[in-house]
Amino acid sequence: MTREIAAFNVTRRVVGGLAFLWILASCGDVAGSFDEGADVEGLWALESFSTSAGERDDVSLLLEIDLDDAAVRGETVCHTVLGSLSVDDDGAISFTIPGSTAQPCSDDLQAVEDDTVAGLEALTEWRLEGDQLTLAGPDQLMMEFRQAG
Repeated sequence: MTREIAAFNVTRRVVGGLAFLWILASCGDVAGSFDEGADVEGLWALESFSTSAGERDDVSLLLEIDLDDAAVRGETVCHTVLGSLSVDDDGAISFTIPGSTAQPCSDDLQAVEDDTVAGLEALTEWRLEGDQLTLAGPDQLMMEFRQAG
C-alpha cells in the first residue's frame, strides 16, 4: 500500500509539473501577458463557463497556476487534472492537459470532465482585472475565475 501511495505521489508531482492552461475567447480584447506584473499565480475558482451553445452550470473547477514551473493543476468534479501552460511572445496562452487521476466517475460526470479539459486546451487569450481572471478561446468559449487563495 505504501508503494502505491509513493508511486501515486511521484506520478502526481511529475504530471503536476506539466500543468494545464486554458483561455477563453469572447468578443475581442481579452489578450494579455503574464510578464506585465500580473499576479495570476495561485488558486482560482471557476465562476462561469460559456460556449457558443450557452452557459454551462454543470462544471466545477478549482485551478492552480504555477508560472515558475509553467504548470497547472485543477480539481474538477471527478478528477485532479494536471498539465502545463505556455505564453507566447504575443501574449497568447495555451494549456496542455496530458493526464488526470484515475478515479471512478459516472459516464455523465466523465462527459462534463472531458468538456472541461477540452475547453481548457482550446483557450488562447486571458485578461486579469483585480481578483477576476478571464480566459477565452474560439467560438465564444469563456471561463471566468475568481481568486480563491
